Amino acid sequence: INNAIWGPTSGYGGGAYEFNNFSANINLGDQSKHTLNTGSGYALELRFKTNSYDSLDSLIDGRSSVGYQMYFGFEGALVCCVDTGPSAGCYNTGGFAATNLIDNKWHHAVCTGNGSNAKIYIDGVERATTSSMPQGSYNPDNLRFGSNDLGNSNFFDGFLDEIRIW
Repeated sequence: INNAIWGPTSGYGGGAYEFNNFSANINLGDQSKHTLNTGSGYALELRFKTNSYDSLDSLIDGRSSVGYQMYFGFEGALVCCVDTGPSAGCYNTGGFAATNLIDNKWHHAVCTGNGSNAKIYIDGVERATTSSMPQGSYNPDNLRFGSNDLGNSNFFDGFLDEIRIW
Protein backbone atom coordinates (compact mmCIF):
# COMPACT_ATOMS: atom_id res chain seq x y z
CA ILE A 1 0.00 0.00 0.00
CA ASN A 2 1.64 3.21 -1.22
CA ASN A 3 0.17 6.38 0.33
CA ALA A 4 -3.43 5.12 0.09
CA ILE A 5 -5.14 5.87 3.39
CA TRP A 6 -7.60 3.47 5.01
CA GLY A 7 -10.64 5.23 6.43
CA PRO A 8 -12.66 2.84 8.62
CA THR A 9 -15.87 4.85 8.11
CA SER A 10 -15.23 6.52 4.74
CA GLY A 11 -16.50 3.70 2.52
CA TYR A 12 -19.76 2.54 1.11
CA GLY A 13 -21.27 1.00 4.23
CA GLY A 14 -17.91 0.72 6.01
CA GLY A 15 -14.25 1.40 5.33
CA ALA A 16 -12.54 2.37 2.07
CA TYR A 17 -9.15 3.44 0.76
CA GLU A 18 -8.58 7.08 -0.12
CA PHE A 19 -6.27 7.81 -3.05
CA ASN A 20 -4.59 11.14 -3.76
CA ASN A 21 -3.99 12.47 -7.24
CA PHE A 22 -0.18 12.22 -7.17
CA SER A 23 1.25 9.09 -5.51
CA ALA A 24 -1.26 6.69 -3.93
CA ASN A 25 -1.88 3.14 -5.13
CA ILE A 26 -2.23 -0.41 -3.89
CA ASN A 27 0.14 -2.88 -5.55
CA LEU A 28 -0.90 -6.54 -5.59
CA GLY A 29 2.06 -7.49 -7.82
CA ASP A 30 1.95 -10.37 -10.29
CA GLN A 31 -1.28 -12.08 -9.34
CA SER A 32 -2.02 -15.28 -11.24
CA LYS A 33 -5.11 -15.75 -9.07
CA HIS A 34 -6.57 -12.66 -10.78
CA THR A 35 -6.42 -14.16 -14.26
CA LEU A 36 -9.32 -13.11 -16.47
CA ASN A 37 -10.77 -15.60 -18.92
CA THR A 38 -12.82 -13.60 -21.41
CA GLY A 39 -14.17 -16.72 -23.09
CA SER A 40 -16.01 -18.03 -20.02
CA GLY A 41 -17.15 -14.82 -18.34
CA TYR A 42 -15.53 -12.15 -16.22
CA ALA A 43 -16.25 -8.99 -14.23
CA LEU A 44 -14.26 -6.05 -12.89
CA GLU A 45 -16.37 -4.47 -10.19
CA LEU A 46 -15.91 -1.65 -7.68
CA ARG A 47 -17.45 1.32 -5.95
CA PHE A 48 -15.84 4.74 -6.27
CA LYS A 49 -16.36 8.30 -5.10
CA THR A 50 -14.49 11.29 -6.51
CA ASN A 51 -14.57 15.06 -6.69
CA SER A 52 -12.17 15.35 -9.63
CA TYR A 53 -10.61 13.33 -12.40
CA ASP A 54 -7.84 13.62 -14.95
CA SER A 55 -7.75 11.79 -18.25
CA LEU A 56 -6.42 8.25 -17.82
CA ASP A 57 -6.97 8.09 -14.04
CA SER A 58 -6.75 4.35 -13.31
CA LEU A 59 -9.16 2.56 -11.02
CA ILE A 60 -7.91 -0.99 -11.76
CA ASP A 61 -4.77 -1.53 -13.85
CA GLY A 62 -3.15 -4.83 -14.65
CA ARG A 63 -2.19 -4.12 -18.25
CA SER A 64 1.56 -3.64 -18.82
CA SER A 65 1.90 -6.16 -21.65
CA VAL A 66 -1.25 -8.26 -21.30
CA GLY A 67 -4.10 -7.95 -18.85
CA TYR A 68 -7.03 -5.69 -18.10
CA GLN A 69 -7.86 -2.17 -16.99
CA MET A 70 -10.68 0.16 -15.85
CA TYR A 71 -9.96 3.89 -16.10
CA PHE A 72 -11.36 7.32 -17.02
CA GLY A 73 -10.63 8.11 -20.67
CA PHE A 74 -9.63 11.28 -22.49
CA GLU A 75 -13.18 12.57 -22.86
CA GLY A 76 -14.30 11.53 -19.39
CA ALA A 77 -15.80 8.17 -20.35
CA LEU A 78 -15.28 5.12 -18.16
CA VAL A 79 -13.13 2.72 -20.21
CA CYS A 80 -12.57 -1.03 -19.82
CA CYS A 81 -9.81 -2.85 -21.71
CA VAL A 82 -8.64 -6.40 -22.20
CA ASP A 83 -5.19 -6.52 -23.80
CA THR A 84 -3.79 -9.60 -25.53
CA GLY A 85 -0.41 -8.02 -26.25
CA PRO A 86 -0.66 -7.72 -30.03
CA SER A 87 -4.20 -6.32 -29.85
CA ALA A 88 -6.39 -4.64 -27.28
CA GLY A 89 -10.13 -4.55 -26.96
CA CYS A 90 -11.32 -1.41 -25.25
CA TYR A 91 -14.86 -0.20 -24.84
CA ASN A 92 -16.20 2.85 -23.03
CA THR A 93 -19.31 4.59 -21.85
CA GLY A 94 -19.13 7.08 -24.70
CA GLY A 95 -21.60 9.92 -24.17
CA PHE A 96 -22.09 9.11 -20.48
CA ALA A 97 -19.03 11.01 -19.33
CA ALA A 98 -17.25 10.67 -16.03
CA THR A 99 -18.15 14.29 -15.36
CA ASN A 100 -21.60 12.92 -14.48
CA LEU A 101 -19.91 10.95 -11.71
CA ILE A 102 -17.79 13.69 -10.10
CA ASP A 103 -20.27 14.52 -7.41
CA ASN A 104 -18.82 13.28 -4.10
CA LYS A 105 -21.32 10.38 -4.16
CA TRP A 106 -20.70 6.66 -4.30
CA HIS A 107 -21.07 4.96 -7.70
CA HIS A 108 -21.01 1.28 -8.61
CA ALA A 109 -19.16 0.31 -11.83
CA VAL A 110 -18.95 -3.12 -13.47
CA CYS A 111 -17.13 -4.17 -16.64
CA THR A 112 -18.34 -7.61 -17.62
CA GLY A 113 -18.10 -10.05 -20.48
CA ASN A 114 -19.46 -13.49 -21.34
CA GLY A 115 -17.38 -14.63 -24.30
CA SER A 116 -19.45 -12.90 -26.95
CA ASN A 117 -20.43 -9.51 -25.48
CA ALA A 118 -18.79 -7.07 -23.09
CA LYS A 119 -20.72 -4.43 -21.14
CA ILE A 120 -20.21 -1.56 -18.73
CA TYR A 121 -22.78 -0.90 -16.01
CA ILE A 122 -22.80 2.22 -13.86
CA ASP A 123 -25.13 2.29 -10.88
CA GLY A 124 -26.99 -0.71 -12.28
CA VAL A 125 -27.64 0.82 -15.70
CA GLU A 126 -26.01 -0.57 -18.85
CA ARG A 127 -23.98 2.29 -20.36
CA ALA A 128 -21.94 0.50 -23.07
CA THR A 129 -21.74 -2.78 -24.94
CA THR A 130 -19.46 -4.33 -27.58
CA SER A 131 -19.08 -7.67 -29.30
CA SER A 132 -15.46 -7.16 -30.38
CA MET A 133 -13.45 -8.13 -27.30
CA PRO A 134 -10.39 -10.37 -27.74
CA GLN A 135 -10.80 -13.90 -26.42
CA GLY A 136 -8.32 -15.56 -24.09
CA SER A 137 -6.97 -15.84 -20.60
CA TYR A 138 -5.09 -12.83 -19.21
CA ASN A 139 -2.85 -12.72 -16.17
CA PRO A 140 -1.78 -9.19 -15.22
CA ASP A 141 1.96 -8.57 -15.04
CA ASN A 142 1.40 -6.17 -12.17
CA LEU A 143 -2.01 -5.43 -10.64
CA ARG A 144 -2.60 -2.03 -9.01
CA PHE A 145 -5.56 -0.07 -7.75
CA GLY A 146 -5.52 3.74 -8.00
CA SER A 147 -2.69 4.17 -10.55
CA ASN A 148 -1.23 2.68 -13.70
CA ASP A 149 0.31 -0.80 -13.46
CA LEU A 150 3.82 0.65 -12.90
CA GLY A 151 2.65 2.92 -10.07
CA ASN A 152 4.19 6.04 -11.63
CA SER A 153 1.25 7.87 -13.26
CA ASN A 154 -2.51 8.03 -13.86
CA PHE A 155 -3.29 8.43 -10.16
CA PHE A 156 -6.94 8.34 -9.11
CA ASP A 157 -8.25 11.07 -6.78
CA GLY A 158 -10.97 9.73 -4.53
CA PHE A 159 -12.15 6.61 -2.71
CA LEU A 160 -12.31 2.97 -3.85
CA ASP A 161 -14.30 0.26 -2.09
CA GLU A 162 -15.57 -3.27 -2.68
CA ILE A 163 -13.16 -4.07 -5.52
CA ARG A 164 -13.81 -7.47 -7.08
CA ILE A 165 -12.25 -9.29 -10.02
CA TRP A 166 -14.16 -12.39 -11.09
